Amino acid sequence: APARPVVAALLGSDDAAVRAAARAVLDRTGGVDPAAEVEASLADLAGTDPDLRRLALARLSRLPPEAGDDSQLKARVAATLVPLARSPDRRVRATAIHALSTWATLASVPTLVDALVSDEPDIRRQAIETLGRLEVDDPKVVAAIANRMNNPDDLPHASLALRAIGAGAEEEVVKLLRSPDPQIRLQACHVLRVIGTRKCLPALRRLATDLDHDVARAAATARGEITQTGTATKTKPGPRSGSRR
Repeated sequence: APARPVVAALLGSDDAAVRAAARAVLDRTGGVDPAAEVEASLADLAGTDPDLRRLALARLSRLPPEAGDDSQLKARVAATLVPLARSPDRRVRATAIHALSTWATLASVPTLVDALVSDEPDIRRQAIETLGRLEVDDPKVVAAIANRMNNPDDLPHASLALRAIGAGAEEEVVKLLRSPDPQIRLQACHVLRVIGTRKCLPALRRLATDLDHDVARAAATARGEITQTGTATKTKPGPRSGSRR
């Protein structure tokens, strides 16, 4: 145990072989401190060994969310991950997008928005969830997320992201009430029940005669709760363009 700090310091070595040996020793004696793991992963990603770079990226994607609590470290990791999230290698791209769920900052948002149109459902899902977690309510970003409601695979994830964003998403969600797809109208009603304000009441009222009974009921429920409280049950102050992270 007394030797662990000395071994952990070797994770910052310029020599990839030394870093790998130090990590192996620490793994056998109780694991690696997350901060040291991040530094070692960044060092490996800065190198040229493709296997070490792949393993480092995988480690960053597996670290717990609390590993990203240090804002300066988080910014460094995010800046490293962004170009990897645009890699032509599908596996690298997917792992980097997954890692951004922990490490993304507002500077990562353009990359995440681009990922919303990926051909890979898992990449789109992760990007949607991360943008929701960041609570980015920039109108263009919200519109891009709302557009994913038109894809059945993305609809449930986009719905949750729009709820997380809050009142800043209301205008785009109201537009979805005019969708020809009853499932989209239904989900939009559910989202407005959570984030809506009195501004959406006229649009919800127009759905009272919707041919889909589930949509009509959901609209009535959302309208009733908003009318009673003045705002939806969990609406956030807004809009704002920012993040709690």
